[in-house]
This record gives sequence, structure tokens and C-alpha cells, in this order.
Amino acid sequence: MLVVAALITSCAAEPIVNSGNSVQGAGAGVIWSIPKDKIVDGGVGEDGIPSLDDPKYYNFNDVTYIGNNELVIGVVIDGQARAYPHKILDWHEIVNDDFGKSQKTVSYCPLTGTAMGWEREISGHVLDFGVSGLLYNANLILYDRQTKSRWSQLSRKCVNGELLDTEAVSFPVLETTWGMWKRMYPNTIVLSDIQGYNFDYSFYPYGSYRWNNNYFIFPVDNLDTRLGAKERVLVLYYKQIARVYRFESFGGGKVVKQQFFEKHHLIAGTPEVMVAYELAEDQLHLEFELMHFGRAFLKDNEGNTWSLGGVALSGPRKGQKLVLASSYMSYWFAVPPFFNWTTIIDVL
Repeated sequence: MLVVAALITSCAAEPIVNSGNSVQGAGAGVIWSIPKDKIVDGGVGEDGIPSLDDPKYYNFNDVTYIGNNELVIGVVIDGQARAYPHKILDWHEIVNDDFGKSQKTVSYCPLTGTAMGWEREISGHVLDFGVSGLLYNANLILYDRQTKSRWSQLSRKCVNGELLDTEAVSFPVLETTWGMWKRMYPNTIVLSDIQGYNFDYSFYPYGSYRWNNNYFIFPVDNLDTRLGAKERVLVLYYKQIARVYRFESFGGGKVVKQQFFEKHHLIAGTPEVMVAYELAEDQLHLEFELMHFGRAFLKDNEGNTWSLGGVALSGPRKGQKLVLASSYMSYWFAVPPFFNWTTIIDVL
């Protein structure tokens, strides 16, 4: 059976949840660091949603299948910019990529709207990740093909197997529109819509899911109704504490400074992107504002301009960096189940 058929079937079917301490496909009698009775079988099986292990790319000016307002996950490694469109990741969820000197994995869970970047070299292994077919609070559980361990994307660690409790080593990813990304990074390459699979990437495989706040395919704990379930938010986190920022708080564009535990942050938002940076001690006095043209995203009172990824493009600090904070974009409903405390921040 074609994977696409299995995927659509899994979206329409009731979640398969076994009672007691086991779930179909999770393995009886093995140790999990998350509740086994909360693990759901998505119905597609291991690798039923195929990862991209040899991803194909276009140069940005050869891309015709993405609209300017469509969302992409953006990554810049060693000066190489790459864009991973949602419409491709909806069908593959995981890209095992090679940046020459380093191997990376970009994962995207279409059910929680969350993207993560992980280093593939973990605990002395270079791992290839795949889709396990299992979910926890509607969120992707990956597995690695070298040790057969399973990894919870939003727990950011191994939850079952040989590498149990090993923390994932993350790297920053950005989520914005294709129009903004190609303006910021005109030399970017982009996942091709020809990947060797018979998929129609123009078709969204989950029906009304991403805009219907009342439509859930799989069960979720701690459903918090303070915001619409599928509202996209920026999650800034420290251990088990999360701060959530909303697009509507930033209006047509705004930059704010806030302290979160011992770190000072700069949070910038426009209708196309929200991003959080950590400020070093010698950056605290800088006053930032948005730029709405060219390759620069921010400028400051010293005359520096800064890229979306936090690199100073011009000015006396050229080449310096604003560190991207520990944060990610998510559907609102997927935040409270993974943190002990979640605060929604009003930006004044």
C-alpha cells in the first residue's frame, strides 16, 4: 500500500491506544521515561512516513512550487542556508541532512506544528532518524536506526532504548514565510518537490486540522483553553518552564527586551516571524529596531545591522552574533503538556 494512503488513513482513524502499560508497537516489558499508557500508535508503522535521507534541493530562483506566504523551516550552518517547506515536511517529517563538516537532522511534527534541529552525532554514534509511527501527546516520536532507541521530539531526549534519557543536542532553526526567508538569505537552497516519492506536495494531508481548534486526531493531556488550540506561538523555555509569545502582541512589528531567569533576551516579532535572541553582557545597552527591507532584520543604535539568524552584517560589530535562544514555534495546545509551568506573555 502506498505510504500516502496509510498517512491519510491514519489521520481519519481513531487513535489506537491499548489499556494498561503497553501500546501496539511500543514493546511490552521495556522501560520508557514517559507514561507508556499515553503513547499512541499512529497507525502507519515504523517508517510508514518516510524520512528524507538523501534530500534533493533547488536553488532558490528555481523554486516555483512555494508561495511567498507559505511557511518554511530555515537553517543556517557554516554559512549555508537551507529552507525546508512545511508542505514537504508534512509528508516526511524528518530530514537527515549533511552540511559537509557536520550531520544534522531537522524534524517537523505537523500535528503539533513544531520543528527541531538535532545534531546526529550523539553519545559517539552518528544517528539516522526515522518516524517511529508512535506519538506522545500528539507529538512525533522519532527512532534512530543505529540503536533502535526512541526519542520524543518535544521532550528533547531519548525516552526508550539503549540511549534512554540521553538529551538531544539541538541547534537553532527558524520558522518564517518563504518570502521573508529568500529575502534574508538569497543564496538559500530549498527542498525540491521531486524527492522520489509519488506524493502530491500541494495537497495538505490532514484535512481541516491546522485551522480547526476543535479537531484533534490523537489524545492530548492538559488541554489548556486560554488560547485557540491551533494558534501558532513562540515558545521560549528553560528546563520545565515555558514562556509563550503571540503574533498579535507584536502587531505590525515590535522588538522587546525581557529577562527570563538569569538570561536577558531580545524578542522580535512581525506578521511573518517571531524570534528570540540571548543578549551577551556587552549587548545589553544596544537598542534595536526592525528593518523592513534588504537582507537585514534588525538595526541598532550603534549603526549595526543584523540578520534574522543574529549575525551582524555591517557596522562596528560586523561578524559578531546574537545567540538564538532556546525556543521554537508550536501550536498552543502542544505547549502545556510538555512543561510544568507555562506563562503567556503580553508584550506592551
